[in-house]
Amino acid sequence: MGQDRVVLVNAWHDLNAGDSAIADVSVSLAKQRWPNSAIVVHTMLGDSDPDYPGWNRHLQRSHPDVEFLPALYPEPQNAGSTLVRRANLARRSLESLPLLWGRGRGRADRHLAGCLALVVIGGSDLFAVRSPRVLPDLRLARLLQPALQAAALGVPVHIWGHTLGPFETPRSRLLMAKALDVATEVVVRESRSRDLATELLPASDPVELPDLAFALTGTVAAGSTTARVIFVPRAQIHAGAEAANQRLVRTFAEFGRELVQSGRCAEVLVTPQVGGPGEREQDSRICEDIVHAASDSRVVMGPEGLGPRDLRNLYAGSNAVVAVRLHGAILAMSAGVPSFAVSYFTAKTAGVMESVGAPTSWCEWDDFTVARALDWYDNDRPRTTGPLQGRVDSHRHRILDELGRPR
Repeated sequence: MGQDRVVLVNAWHDLNAGDSAIADVSVSLAKQRWPNSAIVVHTMLGDSDPDYPGWNRHLQRSHPDVEFLPALYPEPQNAGSTLVRRANLARRSLESLPLLWGRGRGRADRHLAGCLALVVIGGSDLFAVRSPRVLPDLRLARLLQPALQAAALGVPVHIWGHTLGPFETPRSRLLMAKALDVATEVVVRESRSRDLATELLPASDPVELPDLAFALTGTVAAGSTTARVIFVPRAQIHAGAEAANQRLVRTFAEFGRELVQSGRCAEVLVTPQVGGPGEREQDSRICEDIVHAASDSRVVMGPEGLGPRDLRNLYAGSNAVVAVRLHGAILAMSAGVPSFAVSYFTAKTAGVMESVGAPTSWCEWDDFTVARALDWYDNDRPRTTGPLQGRVDSHRHRILDELGRPR
């Protein structure tokens, strides 16, 4: 392997447009930080995974000069029953333990040795919850193993754009503290993660920056004159979530009907932002359920399979976006469109919305009601429209100044 390389790990899948946006910006920033260096991006999937082909289709279109490779420590294949998935997760996670590194560690060392830097791509992957037992710690160890190996080889480690936690086990807290300790640079995307990093390792001194997707490059299409509102839902996938999902469907459907029947907008577009990988991560089903429950020809399905830039342009042609998928709100706001976000996991939603000066433009999953959504649309949304673009531009400049400058 050549020595003029920068290696990025933990890229997810282009079917998830939010994660694809973060990976896209991370690649762009790496090119600016380390000019004239070869950029290599490892996904989290193994090359034998049925979801591996096409995982980088949007990234490759934006960055044809980048080399895209399988994971150093692959995710378990997202198929089969819950028991099969957990067995695959345990096997993949065990492969990152010292006693079982074998060829896996040798392969990782060959990719990492001598490179200029290792970047751990951000998002909400660095957490460990107690259920199922043991596996969360093994999963976290697998995700952090490339960083620990790179540091042992003398390669600077950069942890960019993460929401940290929760860490519900003592082992996971120790592991995350170790990763923070070996990192040359730690960038988190909200104050709660910064506080948690300092709690885990007081000397970590993380930098707090906005979500990297705010710095997505490319031209934003001119906004449409059509009065359109876009919904970007997602379903909960944990055990026993059916009742919660049914309530979400009813809430979105009633909210959509009220918007069009009251004349607040002409059309509601219910958009699947994530199409996998795996059936459990597809948004089309819950989008179809909302459209069916709304039972109004003006509440319709949006297009599927769009990349982050195309989605941003779609959202730009609306006067509001209401999203459970956080990057639906982020991509819309990056186009100057006010957004309401429904939080479903970790501190990321609250932190992002507070950072753009919209602390009342989000709520927890269980607090999302038609009354709350209408109050935001009628009262809070108009107040955030004016200053929003200035805040977003400030976010973009801060990200580029902190992470994009050659060093």
